[in-house]
Amino acid sequence: METKMLKAHIPLPLAERLHDVANHLGIEPSAIVGEAIAAWLEREEERRLLDLRSLASANAMFVVETHRVTDWADSL
Repeated sequence: METKMLKAHIPLPLAERLHDVANHLGIEPSAIVGEAIAAWLEREEERRLLDLRSLASANAMFVVETHRVTDWADSL
C-alpha cells in the first residue's frame, strides 16, 4: 500500500507514551498512529451516517398542524 508522510505536532508527554507503548509492543509508532486515525475516521463516518439517518427520519415524520392539536387537547 502506498503511504504519505504527514506531520503533526503532539504534546511531548503523549509522544513519549506513544514511543514507550510502541517499544513495548515491538512495533513502529507510525503503525499505532495509523490505526488510531483509521479508528477515528470510522467513528466519524458512523456519526455522520447516524446524523443523516436522524435527519431523514425527522423529515419523514408526519406533521400535525398546531390548531388540530389544540382542538384535540380542548376536546379531552
